[in-house]
Order: sequence, then C-alpha cells, then structure tokens
Amino acid sequence: MLYLFIDNHTIKFLSLKKTLLGQEETSFFEKTYEARLIEAGKPVNIDLLASAIKEVISSPGKSSPDNQVFLILPQESFHYFRTDVPSDIAPTALNSFIVDKSRTLLSVLPEDLIGDSFIKENENQKVVTYFGLTKENYENYRQVFTLIDLKIVSILPETLAYFKLFEKTLRPEKKETILYVNLGKDKLSGYLYDNYGLLDVKKFAIELNKDSKVETILKEKTESLKNDHKKLNRIIISGPESDKVRQDTFTKSVGVWTNPLKRIVPTFYESYLKVLVVDKNKVFPLLNLDVCFGGFIFNEEEKFSLTKNGVRLKIRK
Repeated sequence: MLYLFIDNHTIKFLSLKKTLLGQEETSFFEKTYEARLIEAGKPVNIDLLASAIKEVISSPGKSSPDNQVFLILPQESFHYFRTDVPSDIAPTALNSFIVDKSRTLLSVLPEDLIGDSFIKENENQKVVTYFGLTKENYENYRQVFTLIDLKIVSILPETLAYFKLFEKTLRPEKKETILYVNLGKDKLSGYLYDNYGLLDVKKFAIELNKDSKVETILKEKTESLKNDHKKLNRIIISGPESDKVRQDTFTKSVGVWTNPLKRIVPTFYESYLKVLVVDKNKVFPLLNLDVCFGGFIFNEEEKFSLTKNGVRLKIRK
C-alpha cells in the first residue's frame, strides 16, 4: 500500500509492502515544491500534480508493484459536520437522521458527495462526525492517479490520521480538549480535538521566523481558547522540530500539559513500529511522516472509507 499525503506545496510518501514474515518492507520520501499543487483542497493542475507524485514515489529507489494508494488530503478538501445524536433515537433511524442533518448542515447536497460517518459514544452522549468529498473533486484526483497507473483505494482527511495517533491516550471518563500541533522549521500548525474527534475544522497555522518563540505562541493560543470558553487540557506536539522539545520545561512555559508524539507512539503503537522494516542505514522519520503513519494505523484498525461507501452514509461505532 502507498500512503500518500498531499498538501498545498508538499507531498509525503510512505510505501509498505508485506513480507513473508508478516513485516512491512518500508520506503519513504517527502518533497516540498515551489509551485502550488492543490488549492482549497483541489488539484491546481492535474498534469503537474501527477508529475510531482510520480517523482516522489520514484525517489526512494525501490520500485513497487503495488499500485494501490491510500490518499490523505487536507481537511479543507472535505465537507464536514458533527452533531449530537438524540439518546432516544432507534438504531434503524440513524442513517436517516444523518442524511437529514447533512442536508441541513452542509453547503452541498449529500447526493453530490462521496462520504462516510462514524459515531463516538461516551457515557450518555453520542456524537456523529461526517466527512464528504465532492464527486467532482474525487474525479479530479482519480484522473491524477490514472495518469501514472495508480488506483485510489481509500481517502482519508488528515485530521482523522492525526486523531488516530493519540486516540488510545484518551480516557473515556475524562473529557478533554486537545490541540495537536506540528512543529516545523518555518511553521507551526495543528487542529483542535476533543474525545469525540475533530472539534474545529479551522486549521491553526502560524509562520515562524528566527525570533519566534513557540511556547509564547501556544500560550497565547491557550488564552484565546479560554476566552472562547474552551479550556485546553493537553497539547500533542509532533513535527521534525518537536524532537528538540523538553517536555517538562515546555509544559511549564505554555501552562498546559504537553505530550510529545515521539513518546506516545512507542507506548501505544509499538506493535506497528516493530513491523516496519527500514533500510539499515536509515531511521523511520516518524515526526516527519506522522500523517502517513497515522493513516497506516487507521487503515489497519478502522472501516471508515469514503471510496467504498459511495454516497451512502455508514455508521462507525
């Protein structure tokens, strides 16, 4: 399987090929382009994007006969809503409830989308989350991959890939508001979650320079959320620059408990790390490819899939 994440200027690639011993032969690569690849979640130019993808998947130097792509796209590519499910609603009425909500809450008709939904339940509350991609946009991406003889087998929002990376740290009895941030050399970005999944569709993104202090930026973000009646309980920090962060001093400076992803994954997802067979001269760059690794875990554990369900709305508990 080829796990491929496409952002505005960047492509991240993780290839996993199962061996006879049940392990995964692993190759990976990422590249940032000056030209804009996608805008508002849509390909800017189909031929340009196809060429960029072909360059990236060829770069590791290992040809793979696998032409199946697990595509991960930015949240802005998708139509999204989440809503509480009435406690007295019958299981047979759930699909109808979600369809009705999609007509009310989305800016496009559900018939024009390929989509899927899932339900998270905690104590006496049920929350349904829906993601949908327009058929037109799906066809654009399908054309991109057809040009280079690849086939999309599943599509996932990046926000679900990130959520999967820390979902097992959540305790059912404790409701939390969590900021997942990716710390790069020039940019700090992330999304806001709670125990039920994505809480805010808007991406938190700040450009960094040599004078930027990440702790100060996140402390200000914490105060901003507090003023918006959202108390932040935890920050999950990932990205290549997060490897330099000291958890104790960082937590003290920001004023919110900090969990580095580099400690979460070995604790909760060690079995997935162990199956990766990486060239002896390389180390798997988890903090660079967190979104692809999260997609891998999601694919192994969940049945959510936009492409398999067509326009039908399925319930995932």
